[in-house]
Amino acid sequence: MTQAMFEGSVNELQGLLSKAARGAGAPAAQAARFGQAGVYHLAQGGDEGDLDAALSERELDCILDIPVLIQGVAMEGEGINLRLKPPIHPLANAYCAALPQAATVMQDGSISIDPDTLQRPPLPARLTVSMRSVTLWQALGAKTFVPETEQSRLAGAGAGLTDND
Repeated sequence: MTQAMFEGSVNELQGLLSKAARGAGAPAAQAARFGQAGVYHLAQGGDEGDLDAALSERELDCILDIPVLIQGVAMEGEGINLRLKPPIHPLANAYCAALPQAATVMQDGSISIDPDTLQRPPLPARLTVSMRSVTLWQALGAKTFVPETEQSRLAGAGAGLTDND
């Protein structure tokens, strides 16, 4: 039996991954970076299971600081030696690809950065992932929804009558 697949735009999947990361407990800015790195990971032929594991096994804490570290090194210029501790997370290079600077995580954990080169690999218009992963990401994203109660509406949740006009 073949697995059901979902084809979506890169923007749609990036938004879905960002919401999933928020539902898994990541702060908004880090969740947005996760969504961006996630689509680069998929576009580079990465395994969507790496994304599922990062979200479901609470690996987010381990990988969310990677882009901050890399950007900090790139801003400082040469002479800073940054090395990630093994094992190198499968999403590390996807985070590098999402940065404006050309950066690559090497096998030994060292990071090669060219702060003078602005490079971002092109993304395809659409990506295909399994429905199993999409369902997981949607379930995590749903954790960010406000419950539909009278109390939440009184507190400002949902669309007011003027918003529907």
